[in-house]
Amino acid sequence: MSRIRVALGGIEIEYEGEQSFIEDSLLTLAERLISLSGGATLARPKPDASDSAKSDLEASTNTIAQIIAAKTGTDLALAAVAKINIVRGIPAASRQEILDEMKQATTYYKETYASNLSSYLNTLVKSRKVNLVSRATYALAAAERAKLEGTLASAL
Repeated sequence: MSRIRVALGGIEIEYEGEQSFIEDSLLTLAERLISLSGGATLARPKPDASDSAKSDLEASTNTIAQIIAAKTGTDLALAAVAKINIVRGIPAASRQEILDEMKQATTYYKETYASNLSSYLNTLVKSRKVNLVSRATYALAAAERAKLEGTLASAL
């Protein structure tokens, strides 16, 4: 039995069942839902300063890491995804974008984090804090995003 959860803009698909459906039919289903929803695309939007999804919050990854009391590489990876998703308003982030953002948190970042990033991201996915939305592309899970938005709003 396999399980997957994918969020694409306003569309969210959650499936638990046979792996063959995920491999053979899930993409077709997603494309059908997108066409029915008015043509949202699978492509990630480019960051745009005028994007209405962009948050009014202004915080560095370092500040987010401080607010969430980051102590591990996993915590810093979560702070980086939060910076990208919440502060910059970009709905999903590649593995490289997350690593680049982690490196911006100079108070917290350690060189060993680069070689352990896959492990950190897997931990976040398994703990349902982050969703793997496509190959090597991640986004905050809805519940974690709401929690972090509240935490950041009250701290900033």
